[in-house]
Amino acid sequence: MSTQFAIGIFIRNRRKKLEMSQTVLAQLVDVDQSRISILERGGSPLKAEEIPKLAKALHVPNQEFYNFIE
Repeated sequence: MSTQFAIGIFIRNRRKKLEMSQTVLAQLVDVDQSRISILERGGSPLKAEEIPKLAKALHVPNQEFYNFIE
């Protein structure tokens, strides 16, 4: 499984656990809803500047995203 795909699954599962829509997550991260959709499908790499915003919005430490890279 690719890193991008694994991160996408993590984002989707965490968002759904929080009962949050893609639209709400996108607003919290300050990106378009389509960007969240692309990330969740593993269609694009996660940008470094998105990590802290996603971590905050999903209530997880930044390290959760770096664990996929190690």
